[in-house]
Amino acid sequence: MSEDPVRLSGTLSALARSWGIENPVEAARIFSCWEQIVGPEVAARCRPTSLKGGLLKVRTESAVWASEFRYLSADVIRRINTTLGKQVVGEVKPWVKGGVGQNKPMHKRSPERPPATTMSSTQMAREAAQVACNIRDPQLAEALRKALLASKISQGGDA
Repeated sequence: MSEDPVRLSGTLSALARSWGIENPVEAARIFSCWEQIVGPEVAARCRPTSLKGGLLKVRTESAVWASEFRYLSADVIRRINTTLGKQVVGEVKPWVKGGVGQNKPMHKRSPERPPATTMSSTQMAREAAQVACNIRDPQLAEALRKALLASKISQGGDA
């Protein structure tokens, strides 16, 4: 690997586009600061899974927590945008975690939207690790790796 500095934005753009991810840096910041944004109790039961077009999808452990998260959504949006220093999230959409090994969105996918390309968890992890290895800050690299994997999984990849 070259010792020349690598621009984070350039490195992220190629992988982010291939996975259909918008705002990868902002998504990584949300994922890495999630517990500070929502607090430990909510963070233990609700996790962000993707950020696209200002819509943050959040996986919850139960329908009760999805309902609770909807109630908290305006405050969560305000906290996220304050943390990021700009308007990135305009809406949050909680969905319920399915059975073991499955993540099922609460709302069915519309028939017009084609299914995401299936990619093995090993392939997803390898691609995310390749992007993260170019980032010198270990915490940012790990947050980005997690954000990329979660986003891909939420879009229908095998996990």
